[in-house]
Amino acid sequence: MKMTTRFSTLLLCCLLLTVCESGASPVVGIMGQHVTLTCTYDVVKHGPLSACWSRGYLPLLGCGNQIISTNGSSVRANSRRYKLLGRLEAGNISLTILDAKKEDAGEYGCRVMINGIFNDKKYHIKLIIKDAPQTTTLKTDMSTDRVAAGSTAAQRTSSHGSVPMSMVVMGVLFGFILFVTIAVVIGVISKRRRRLTKIHQQQPSVPSVRFSSLSSALHLQHQAAVVENIYQMAGDEYDYLP
Repeated sequence: MKMTTRFSTLLLCCLLLTVCESGASPVVGIMGQHVTLTCTYDVVKHGPLSACWSRGYLPLLGCGNQIISTNGSSVRANSRRYKLLGRLEAGNISLTILDAKKEDAGEYGCRVMINGIFNDKKYHIKLIIKDAPQTTTLKTDMSTDRVAAGSTAAQRTSSHGSVPMSMVVMGVLFGFILFVTIAVVIGVISKRRRRLTKIHQQQPSVPSVRFSSLSSALHLQHQAAVVENIYQMAGDEYDYLP
């Protein structure tokens, strides 16, 4: 009887010592977002291993309520929302839950099946799902800001609608000054154009006078030459008389 009791106690101690069980801090996820539960093993030491995930605590053997498993290279899942997105060849068998929901909260177990009796590695992780941040306050603040901006714009419009008398007087005075300035500029330009036109008209008269004088001088010189020829011819005739 004592031998049986000692054997049972020894066997229980062996079970407790050889089956490694680890607990991790709770993981917090947000509704509608992806959440990842970490689970890894030393692939260099053990090589590619089979592993599985379950909902709830892991039993003594197997994965119980299994949701996804791998043989080290391929993956089998009960739902498309469960993925092993880590590098299996590197020993990363972390579970990713897509589009987390409120009902995803609870306990999860990861079991790495290491060769040998009761050598499996077990991880238990608690998942907490929180509601997505509310944007009502932000929308309310934005609406309030829009209302305030609208009222300010209305006040500015109403204040601009009634133009003070001083602004009217200044506008009239500015228009008068502008009119006088334009009139003066136009007068100066017109006067300058008239002066340039007069100068332009006077310039051609000088060459005509010079040409007339030159033609008169040539005419007189021609007449003198003719008279001189006449006298010369007359003298020649007297020279030939007997």
